[in-house]
Amino acid sequence: MVWILAALPFQHALAQTDTTKRLKEVNIASSRAELLNSIAPAQQIKADAFVRYSAFNVADAIRGFSGVSIKDYGGVGGLKTVSVRGLGANHTAVLLDGIQINDAENGQIDLSKFNLNNVAEIALYNGQPSDISQPARSFASASVLAIKTIKPTLSAEKPYLISAGIKGGSFGLVNPYVQWQQRLNNHLSFIINGYTENADGKYRYTVYNGGKNIPQERIAADVKIQQIDGAVYWVGKDSSKFNLRVNYYHADRGLPGAVVLYVPTPHGQKLWNNDFFTQAGYEKNWKGGLRLLVNSKYANSYLHYFDPEWNNTAGFLDEHYRQQEFYGSASLSYIITKNWEISYASDLAINTLSANLNVFKYPTRTTVLNVLASNFKTGKFTLQGSVLNSNITETVVIGTTIPKRNVFSPTLMANYKLNEPVTLRAFYKNIFRAPTFSELYYTFITNTGLRPEFANQYDIGVTYNKNLPGAVEYFSLTADLYYNKVKDKII
Repeated sequence: MVWILAALPFQHALAQTDTTKRLKEVNIASSRAELLNSIAPAQQIKADAFVRYSAFNVADAIRGFSGVSIKDYGGVGGLKTVSVRGLGANHTAVLLDGIQINDAENGQIDLSKFNLNNVAEIALYNGQPSDISQPARSFASASVLAIKTIKPTLSAEKPYLISAGIKGGSFGLVNPYVQWQQRLNNHLSFIINGYTENADGKYRYTVYNGGKNIPQERIAADVKIQQIDGAVYWVGKDSSKFNLRVNYYHADRGLPGAVVLYVPTPHGQKLWNNDFFTQAGYEKNWKGGLRLLVNSKYANSYLHYFDPEWNNTAGFLDEHYRQQEFYGSASLSYIITKNWEISYASDLAINTLSANLNVFKYPTRTTVLNVLASNFKTGKFTLQGSVLNSNITETVVIGTTIPKRNVFSPTLMANYKLNEPVTLRAFYKNIFRAPTFSELYYTFITNTGLRPEFANQYDIGVTYNKNLPGAVEYFSLTADLYYNKVKDKII
């Protein structure tokens, strides 16, 4: 008792004489290999590398990814799609902040529509992402291209950030853009992006007519694009998060005609797009290992195609198409033990398509996806599995349509860390895709006898990753042997 009483004044005296000292700031710079923590093969590129690769859009940014084939239909303003390991663009899901960009009409997503000025990073997953707490659509494709946008990281001392610039290029390309980030308080912030893209598309070429070289100039390839995108982010005191995004895209593009008998077509075709979507997401994490994700989306896409020289009674072709999507998703995951996590996700999507054609089926497709997934780790071994159930029901106003589909699609992934730099991995995935609206009901031609396209993916690979001191910061090497077997391929 005496020792305790003697110690108390001593502690009190130390508290009275203690002072606060401010140490000089020490900056530590280091680099690591930019590797994703993924069981399946994955590749990633971040915003600071876009300039290094001279990337103008998302397609340019991922052009150097292994196993990727970019199809570019027409340069500036042209459709750009991505195919992974030869399976086709319809087997690649494109996610924007975790929610899929969908096109029920043709199934192919135009990557040129995404403005890189608002992109923080892009990741490509063969199979599916390793995070099992995802919407069911993340499990429903052969590969996933995940685009993450820039989120405001501002402080009270610096509550806003405005950036603007202009890009230029060949064929009269001018691309001004602006971005405004704003912090409202500790919980709320927003970001607004806008840009325009204009190009006349004119370039000179030579036509070889027998022994004579005739100089020509490409015409009717002009492009006028405007896009505005805004998002609001809210973070609660209990770690819950909410975000709301609104996006509008307008494009006015010329489609130059063919050169027939050494003479270019005088009047080109025209294509107009008016696309709008809004999406929202909510995330909640509990201390016991329970996680909830809720997402929703509405999309309205309008396409207008005009051909001034068409062999019909009117002498031209003027077609209008409009598709809408209503989408909702809920995902619940739970960490049973420190090395075992399970999840369940359910998605509902309703897609409609209308047109100004005399004979059109006006289809409506209802898709219900349910997936049960598990991720288990023990020592150096990781095993992940999932079972996806896809239920597709389609109705039309006129005629017949495809039968109802109810398909189960399993996936199994595994990796083993042989030692610190070397990891072995393998996966099997069975997946299918239903025919798109264009494949089933293209104008007056219908082919409702098309069966779904099934694909079996097999992969085995090895990775070697080593961080190094000195001028060479890291060394990374991956090698994969893959085999794809497709049944009822739609061409």
